[in-house]
Amino acid sequence: MKRIVKLIAVFLALFCILAVNVYSADIGVVFLHGKNGSPNLPAIKSVVEAMKSAGMEVRVPDMPWSRSRGYDAGYEDAMREVHQIVEAMRAKGVKTVFVAGHSLGANGAIGYGAMFGDADGIVAIAPGHAPDMTNFQAIVGNSVKKAQDMVAEGHGTEKAEFIDTNQGRVSSITTTAAIYFSYFSPDGSAVIPSNIQKWKKNIPLLWIVGKKDPMYARGEAYAYKKAPGNPASQYVVVDADHMGTPDVAQDEVVAWIKKIAGSIPH
Repeated sequence: MKRIVKLIAVFLALFCILAVNVYSADIGVVFLHGKNGSPNLPAIKSVVEAMKSAGMEVRVPDMPWSRSRGYDAGYEDAMREVHQIVEAMRAKGVKTVFVAGHSLGANGAIGYGAMFGDADGIVAIAPGHAPDMTNFQAIVGNSVKKAQDMVAEGHGTEKAEFIDTNQGRVSSITTTAAIYFSYFSPDGSAVIPSNIQKWKKNIPLLWIVGKKDPMYARGEAYAYKKAPGNPASQYVVVDADHMGTPDVAQDEVVAWIKKIAGSIPH
């Protein structure tokens, strides 16, 4: 009986070692969907499936800016939600963890680099939501001032109606003044160029933009060139519009992630 118990103990120990080794070789990706989207949004389905087919563990959380949540948490809290998932992957034994996203999700991936930086690579696909731009503020400026005043007057936790814009489409949203201000202030938490200059470490960046995307006209100088000069970073242009970029760029995304993961010693 003692021998059987001993054999079982050895078997369990070997199983645990093998399990750790399997996870040590895994690549994890936290993928952030775009504004008013969802984890099942068709625009990101192909790139998510391509990563999964390549053997990556992919998590697509329902972000505060999703259709179902409707800005129920501020930008900084959204980054904390992402960090919890990254930490859970690390705890599970995943050795290389990437934070990726599309549109406002790409903005969030860049913001994660500024607030936490615990990523082996950042993938920004068709980055969007640019509150620092004059044309953006021309649409939301009055709402930003309204939110700012409410916060200053001690009403930051009160809800009100504000203006949102998404790739030229204007709509109204209801959220608290403080939450709205965190996303839409021209010098606040969600500004891509300033966030990319605040990265906690020199993280490799894959920036992918479509020729038919408004972001394309801003070029590399807008934000990409402001990132730390990592030799593994890439700026990729594809023939697509804003919503079509994830599908067109899926092969580039998978190849780059695998390349970066393969270059990291463990």
